[in-house]
Parts: sequence; structure tokens; C-alpha cells
Amino acid sequence: MADMTTHTETGRKTPLRRIGIRQLTSMLGPRITRQLPVIHAISGCDTTSSMYGHGKAGVFRTFVTCEDISHLTDVVGCYEAAREDIIQAGLQLMLLIRGGKAGDTLDHMRFTTYMSTVASSKLPP
Repeated sequence: MADMTTHTETGRKTPLRRIGIRQLTSMLGPRITRQLPVIHAISGCDTTSSMYGHGKAGVFRTFVTCEDISHLTDVVGCYEAAREDIIQAGLQLMLLIRGGKAGDTLDHMRFTTYMSTVASSKLPP
């Protein structure tokens, strides 16, 4: 089968680049290549909105730098996984993308963000 190419555009003033899929997968490595569908789904695609303030580049950087994220993307990307396992893995991915640590919960992050916003506000209590 002939090598397929993808077109990349990093900005309005940069020219359109073509890169072969085989070359791209060898550059990224097997771990990131396997995670690309989950990265695409979480960071937004044609039918899914992205998380506010977290674009494709930032989400990709999180996935590349965090070695412990592979087991979570394997669960999210597995069609045979139990629904509850997929939900828990997805929540942990969201926590890591938003800067949380292992063991945090979304409720805890929401509370600490709210409290820091209130503490830095100039409005009366």
C-alpha cells in the first residue's frame, strides 16, 4: 500500500507541509501513536468540543511528558473495556490534563480552583 500523507499547518503565515504517515509514526514512537485517537477525541475534533483553555498542543504535550498515562488511554481506547472503567480512566485523564495529581478528584480540583479565585478576588465576601 502506498504511504499516505497528512497536511499540517501551524499558523496562517507558515506554508502547508506534507508528512508521510509512516514517517510520522516512526518519529512519534509506538506509545504516542497508539494514544493519538484518544488525544484527538479529548482535545477536540470535528464533532467534539475541546476543553476550555486546553488546545491540541497542550494536551499532546501532557500525553508525551506523562509516562503513566498509557494505561489510561489503553482503557479509554479499548472497546471491550467496562463502561465504568472507561469513565474512571477518562476522569483521570481530565485531571492530568488540567494539572491534577494522581488521587485527586474533579470535585477537589473544582473546590480549590473556586477557593483560589475567591481569595484573589477584590470583591467583598
